[in-house]
Amino acid sequence: MRFQVKVVGILSRKAKGNLEGGWFDYHSNKPLTPSNLIKELGIPESMVGSTLVNGKRADKEQALADGDRIAILPRVSGG
Repeated sequence: MRFQVKVVGILSRKAKGNLEGGWFDYHSNKPLTPSNLIKELGIPESMVGSTLVNGKRADKEQALADGDRIAILPRVSGG
């Protein structure tokens, strides 16, 4: 399966390799969920605020389909 993935903000620097720069293609020979993808990319799950699949907020255990676009967003805090 092929996906387009975007890792936003500080998460792009926490992942394996440099994922800054927008959307990139990701290929997997096995079924994935956003949670599995986050682990494969080496992103600390505790830093992830939400995931979007095809522009809609998604459960981290939702099955991904071939051609999906997944955005991984950091937690937001402020005061």
